[in-house]
Amino acid sequence: MNHIAWPEIHGFHNVRKSVQKFPELLGGRGVVEYRAKVKVHGTNAAVQIHGVRSRDDRVVAQSRSQIVTSGNDNAGFAAWVEAHADEWLDHEDYIGDRIVFGEWCGPGIMKGVAVNKIPEKVFAVFAAYEIRDDSPLFVEPSSLMYLSDIPGVHVVPWHGDSIEIPLLESAEIVQPILDRVNAAVAEVEAHDPWVLDEFGVDGVGEGLVYYPLGVSRKMFADLCFKAKGEKHKIVAKSQPAQIDPVVASSVDAFVAMVLTDARLEQGARAASGGDLSYEKRFMGSFLAWICKDVEKETGAEREVSGLEWRQVQRSVSDRARRWYIARAEMVV
Repeated sequence: MNHIAWPEIHGFHNVRKSVQKFPELLGGRGVVEYRAKVKVHGTNAAVQIHGVRSRDDRVVAQSRSQIVTSGNDNAGFAAWVEAHADEWLDHEDYIGDRIVFGEWCGPGIMKGVAVNKIPEKVFAVFAAYEIRDDSPLFVEPSSLMYLSDIPGVHVVPWHGDSIEIPLLESAEIVQPILDRVNAAVAEVEAHDPWVLDEFGVDGVGEGLVYYPLGVSRKMFADLCFKAKGEKHKIVAKSQPAQIDPVVASSVDAFVAMVLTDARLEQGARAASGGDLSYEKRFMGSFLAWICKDVEKETGAEREVSGLEWRQVQRSVSDRARRWYIARAEMVV
């Protein structure tokens, strides 16, 4: 069984830079319409449902990076999927093999947000598509609601009204739109509206993800962007959505800027299989994850700062190692 990855979602300045360099990504349009969903602070997960395989392997669980099973799990997601395999297979009216993406979230997964305080873990669904090259991506909540009768599945709704962003226009034109985006993120961070409406729990939200409407699945990956609140951003000194990346004045300044607690804790969870653990046996996996994530996610910041990855890699690894060791020693 092949793993099918959810595309990496970047910040707004990455999207703007891409379409300025490759305007064909816009498919001839000058303005892109977006709608937002609350960014659920959990661990990325997916369920593959296959209609033509044996019953034992027709329902397959995924983490962000691999197929998972109850024997090699990610925060209990595979065990939950296996326990509800029959419910996933009940939707035979859905033609073709398909994959459903979402966040596995709830108690014990991440920390410091409202969704951690709900009574039990749930699968927050935000997208799906048929497993074939020409399938559209289904992100409209109404097109996903058929899944909500599966115990533990919750479909993430739209948040707020749609906005139109002229991605190729000047900063003076785009900035007022981003000001509205950043204000919306601040409101979500103060009180997560989805968790409050769905579970009656008030608390901090992570941010918003802005979905481009009316685009192909391939264009979606190029145009979608995320905007995180202050407590969850992975680059310090940045706004949730901004036109240009942050400039670092030195290697040390760059490392301090990109190694936020949010990124480091995310790496610690990834290394240990979903739990926030600081066991020394996971340190190698943690450092590998951090270096890969920083290299992948901060190309724009390095470029405007005049830095190459080889110049910052060792400092990133050293600082991350010290951070991890300090927390491992606190746990002992």
